[in-house]
Amino acid sequence: AGYIDGAQGFNGDPNYMRLPAGISTANMTTQITTVAWVYPTNFLPGASFEGIISDRYDGDNNVQFEMYLSESGKIAAGFYDGSWQQISPAAALPLNQWSHVAATYDGHYIRVYNNGVQVAISADFNKGTILGTSGWSIGHRHDATDNWFGLIDEAQVSQPIEDGQA
Repeated sequence: AGYIDGAQGFNGDPNYMRLPAGISTANMTTQITTVAWVYPTNFLPGASFEGIISDRYDGDNNVQFEMYLSESGKIAAGFYDGSWQQISPAAALPLNQWSHVAATYDGHYIRVYNNGVQVAISADFNKGTILGTSGWSIGHRHDATDNWFGLIDEAQVSQPIEDGQA
């Protein structure tokens, strides 16, 4: 059972959904949005980066964009272009409860949303997004580590959302 209609369950094992590299994000050179309904069931000590949606890293040395839970279940988002550009709010998501999470990057700022409310904004990075070529994954981070515990539903990667749609 999902928040909308049939969520995918993850138990922290290396089971995840791998989207083919043919799914194009080539038109997202300066702006990108990731959105999902999430239902975390466990925050693991030491596994501080449980992946929600991520550009896969297969050796191209860049990560276009990813949204994940950082230490203690805080939503985080960012990209890698030789160094990490990322942001995470102070508050954690609740366990065993649905939350609608979103992260955007507009070429300047990463913004993180929880249930439609902006909860974090980065410094001005003033960079385009890094174009990954390896496709996307749902349920783990870019390097196939730090897997998700719980449910993920309605995950999307798209152009930026309008204010009030997060």
